[in-house]
This record gives sequence, structure tokens and C-alpha cells, in this order.
Amino acid sequence: LIPELDLMKDKMTKVILIQAPCWTIHQPPLAAAYLSAVLRKNGCEVKSYDLGIELYNRVPNKYKRMFEMSNNSHWMHKFNETKQILDIEGYIEKWTEMILEENPDIIGFSMYWTTTEISLLLAEKIKGRDPSKIIIFGGPSCLKGERAYDFINKKYIDIVVLREGENTLLEIAKKIEKRE
Repeated sequence: LIPELDLMKDKMTKVILIQAPCWTIHQPPLAAAYLSAVLRKNGCEVKSYDLGIELYNRVPNKYKRMFEMSNNSHWMHKFNETKQILDIEGYIEKWTEMILEENPDIIGFSMYWTTTEISLLLAEKIKGRDPSKIIIFGGPSCLKGERAYDFINKKYIDIVVLREGENTLLEIAKKIEKRE
């Protein structure tokens, strides 16, 4: 084997897990913690980003109530308004750069109704910049059959995981590591 190719064979799969806004500010994203634990235990390099907390910490105080789950309409029905108020496009650009600088093999998004709009924008921007990145959506919003079809029909989403994702994500990471 050519030495560079031999080194690639043993390369650890690098995974970034994303919790996009708006997940509750009162509880850490447990799904990312579970997924990270399984992946790390099996030799993957993993980073998790709670982008909702980052955004919450940066917005003026008068907008912090938007992050309460009782105000979730700002992230769903009123998203166009929220997008303008909080300069979401600027954050999408910043987060895309941050994620791509890490050079992950896989970028996983934990999907809830309230995280859908920003997750879609961010996934599309990442894939547009680097089509080699594997974009995976999983979580409660992927369990609804119709919603899962909506996600998988997006050209910038490669895989939609249904039900518990720990074993499925690990299997995908192992296949990437082996270059299968």
C-alpha cells in the first residue's frame, strides 16, 4: 500500500453532533450526550455543539423569552420573523465555518419540531460548501413517516435515522472508518 492510503485506513471517524436552536435552555441536549458516549467508547472522535445556548447567550435580553418552550411558535410558525430579529443568516454562516474547520466526516442533527428550520438551513449551507460531508438527521421529528420523507428528499441530507440512533450512528461511523 501507498503509505498515505495505509494511514487513511486507520483514520478515526470524526463526528460533530448539532443541537440547533431552539431546544430548551433549562436542560442539556441528552440525545447528543448518549450518542457521544457510544461513539467515543467505540473509538470515534466526537464534538457536540448546543447552538441554541450559544445563540441565547448572544441575543439581547429582550429576546431571551423566545427561548422558553412556551414560546416555541417563534421557531416554527413565526420563524421568518425570528430569523430577521435574531440575524439567523449571520449565525448560520458563522456556524458553518466553525463546523467545517473541524473537518468532520459526519455531521448529525438532533431533530425536534422547534429545531427544524435552523437545522435545515445549516445542513444546506454545510453541504453546499462541502458536498463530501455526510449529513444525518435523527430524533423525534424523524419518527413521523411523512416528516422523515420530507427530510430524506432534501438533496443535502444523506441519511435519516428512525428510532434510537446510538447503534445506527455507530454502524455508519464504522463503515466510514473502513471506507465501505
